[in-house]
Amino acid sequence: MPCTIRARGPAAPSSRGTDSSAGVSPGAYAQQMDWVTIRRTPAALAAASELLSEYAGEAAVLGGGTVLLPMMHRAEITARHVVDLRGLGLDTVTEHAGHVEIGAMATYRDLLASPVLARRAPLLPRMAAGVTGGDQVRNLGTIGGSACFANPSSDVPAVLVALGVTLRVHGTSGYRDVAAADFFRGAFTTDLADGEFLASLLVPHRPGRNGYHKLKLCEGSWPIVTAVATIHPPGATSSPTRRTAARWPEWSPAVPSPT
Repeated sequence: MPCTIRARGPAAPSSRGTDSSAGVSPGAYAQQMDWVTIRRTPAALAAASELLSEYAGEAAVLGGGTVLLPMMHRAEITARHVVDLRGLGLDTVTEHAGHVEIGAMATYRDLLASPVLARRAPLLPRMAAGVTGGDQVRNLGTIGGSACFANPSSDVPAVLVALGVTLRVHGTSGYRDVAAADFFRGAFTTDLADGEFLASLLVPHRPGRNGYHKLKLCEGSWPIVTAVATIHPPGATSSPTRRTAARWPEWSPAVPSPT
């Protein structure tokens, strides 16, 4: 059954004027109104796509909630419908011939605990270990949610492009696959269309070495830039060297030519 939640903007500020901690002036609160959000819990992939298509423009997808719920609390997003994907079994890590499939709802903690990723794609657990936000984000945040949010200051996009990951999205017509390099259209913009959501990520088996580094002002801050380098032995299916960087504010994952 749908769950109805009544949400409201922040409490009105005191007579002192601007709320300096939030940077909100008193007049801004007059523009905020209560709204009702209905939480939808589909039991099948097709049902989730149908909901997102039916309520296009008014629906948001709930993954781990580490980004969406704070934004709703701040009234930055006023989705009338929240489609909760937690009942769809999209949190597994499975090895196949030639690739590893990671469910979009797999958390950073799932990546860290996976022996398959430790062997086949160690760059992903390495990235997950250093994600900004500590244990709370590692336990709740999902790799798929980070990819779909496409925050240029997050850890995930550059890593997915560098590894040559394919993102498998589901819509009302079924599945379609998108290369990570094509999935990210820019800051906070992806290739997802109405009715679509990210179902899984396909990480190819690629022997070689890799490195990952990010520049940040302090431990708890978002990265200013993230950089990934992968080196594949001669005869591998990809180029000998692949370097990817994501930067802010003029952002897209970029793959420079080897020099």
